[in-house]
Amino acid sequence: MSLKQDNKRRHFQIQLNNNTFDCYLDTVSRKNLNVTVKAANKIYLSKPDYLSVDRLHNYLIEHSDWIIERSDLLSTIKAKRDSYITDDYVVVFDEKVYYKDQPDIVDNLKQILVDYVEEHRGEFDEIFGKTPSIEVTKLKGKWGACSPSIQNILLNEKLVHYPLFCVNYVITHEYLHLLVPNHSERFYSMLEELMPNYRDAINYMKEN
Repeated sequence: MSLKQDNKRRHFQIQLNNNTFDCYLDTVSRKNLNVTVKAANKIYLSKPDYLSVDRLHNYLIEHSDWIIERSDLLSTIKAKRDSYITDDYVVVFDEKVYYKDQPDIVDNLKQILVDYVEEHRGEFDEIFGKTPSIEVTKLKGKWGACSPSIQNILLNEKLVHYPLFCVNYVITHEYLHLLVPNHSERFYSMLEELMPNYRDAINYMKEN
């Protein structure tokens, strides 16, 4: 197992059930072992100093079935998400819109989501008794974010590709954080009362 190192990570490859994985090991020591599996057979790792690379190698082999399954799932999801914009059409709120019908649709995707939010935010303002600022923007690794202290909500611009019940779930989730700034039992109890099918939205967005 050869290691190549840059300023932040060491790179090595490992064979797991005839699958080659690229592994990126954080050079900074951590308190615990952390293993993050990504699509396309990539693994990001951090570990305590006392855990040798050989022991880490053995750990990955012992958990190879889970790693392969996780990477395959993420690769499938990535392929689905990459298909939301093709050479012929773009998916808008789970519907295909063909360029021959709307040639400039890709340039307007963010505005489409902004327009939807502006059209419906009055309903959410009334339900929650709040009037936060809402921004549609690029978010990495999350669908939305809320800052109760400044009454601000951020929405991931990629929500424009998802069914409206998923968009409404994310908006509801973030508005609710204006009242309950955590994920406590109270939060989920209120969320279920407001949106009984919220788990369907979560599951859909995990798989698509």
